[in-house]
Amino acid sequence: MTSMLLTIHEHEFLIEMLERMHKSLMEELVHTEDAEYRDYVKERVQMATALLQRLKTGSSLAFVAGQELPA
Repeated sequence: MTSMLLTIHEHEFLIEMLERMHKSLMEELVHTEDAEYRDYVKERVQMATALLQRLKTGSSLAFVAGQELPA
C-alpha cells in the first residue's frame, strides 16, 4: 500500500481530474463496440469510481499545510 501527503488544493485538484476522467470514460463506454475494449473501459470506470469515493470520504488520506494527520 502506498500513501502520500496532499495539500487541500491537491486533494481538490485530484478529485476534479478524476471526475473529468470518469465522465470521459462513461462517454467512451457508450460508444465502444469492441467487447474486449469495453471490458477495459469498465475496469477503468470502476477504478475511477472507487478512487473518487475514497477521496471524497477522506479515507486513506492525510493532509498537510495546517491540517491534522490521521492517527
